[in-house]
Amino acid sequence: MAATFSPIGQGLLEDTIDIDLLERTGDAVPVTDLTPAEHIRTFVACGKVLPGHKLEVRNFDGKVEGERKVGRICLHGPSITPGYFHNALATQAAFTDDGWLDTGDLGYWMDGQIVVTGRFKDLILWHGRNIWPQDIEWAAQAAAPSRCGGLVHLPLAVAATKKKLFYFWSAVHATKIFLRKSIRPLVPLFALKSVRLLRLFLYRAAL
Repeated sequence: MAATFSPIGQGLLEDTIDIDLLERTGDAVPVTDLTPAEHIRTFVACGKVLPGHKLEVRNFDGKVEGERKVGRICLHGPSITPGYFHNALATQAAFTDDGWLDTGDLGYWMDGQIVVTGRFKDLILWHGRNIWPQDIEWAAQAAAPSRCGGLVHLPLAVAATKKKLFYFWSAVHATKIFLRKSIRPLVPLFALKSVRLLRLFLYRAAL
C-alpha cells in the first residue's frame, strides 16, 4: 500500500524538532539555537499524498489537525485495504466511523508532506505527556554506546506461579547511577517496578 511519495528529485528531507515540546504539547516545533541537545530529534518526511488519495492527521477525539500538530494518521483512497480477511471485528476497529483507515501511525504535516513519528500503540501516555519509547532506548544506548545490542528480554512462563516474568539478560556494564540518571527520568511512575526488575537482573559480564 502506498499513499504518499516524495517529489521527484527531492531526496531525503529531514525535520529536526524539540522532542520535549512534542511530548508536552503535541506540537512539532523546529529546534532553535537555544534548544538543549538532549531535546533534539530528527524525523524524515514521507512525501506528499498520491493522486486520488486523502490523508488526515486527527487527534484522539477525531478532530482534523493542522500544520505541525501530531495526531493519528488516517487514510482514504484506492490503495486502502477493504479490511481484514474473515475478521469483521478487526476491520471495524481499523476504520473510523466515516470510513477512513486509522493506520495506527502518529505524525504531522510539514509544508504539505507527512512526517511519521511512531506508532500509537508504542506511545506511553502519562499525566498528559507523550513519552516515546525510542527516547528510553537512546538513553540506554548513550550510556554504553560501544556495547549496543547486548541487552535482550525473554518472557518465560513460570509453572509454579503461572505468571509470566521478564528476565533481563545483559552483557553491558550497568550501575545504579546509570539507571537513576539515564532511565528513571524517562520512565513514568507506573513503570518503576519494571526498572527495579531491570536493575535486579542486569549484571556485569565480559562480552
